Amino acid sequence: GNPDALTLTITKVDEDKECAFVKGKIKVCNGNYGETKWRGINVIDFEDGFMSYSVAKMNEFYLDYDGDDAKQYTMCHEMGHGFGLAHTDETFGNPDLGNCLDYTDNFAVNEHPDV
Repeated sequence: GNPDALTLTITKVDEDKECAFVKGKIKVCNGNYGETKWRGINVIDFEDGFMSYSVAKMNEFYLDYDGDDAKQYTMCHEMGHGFGLAHTDETFGNPDLGNCLDYTDNFAVNEHPDV
């Protein structure tokens, strides 16, 4: 759009098993983080009321056995948090909202952000 509200650049970096934060950046890592009970997680820090970094981790302990729809949902969900989006619903088992910030086990109909 005009003005440009969001510009994304991708930088491939050396392997970082700790997935350490980088100030001013959204960092995404994948790895086997073990039996954590989460497919993905996002850690965000704020300074002076502004997001200073975001680290999204995709847990291959679970995702290695999931289908593409679960992987897409998880990446969309955690990246959404990196852009400052909150959950749209935190109750499993109710009707799906059709977006990736909805808590669900029905990944195929919740793969994308809300419109």
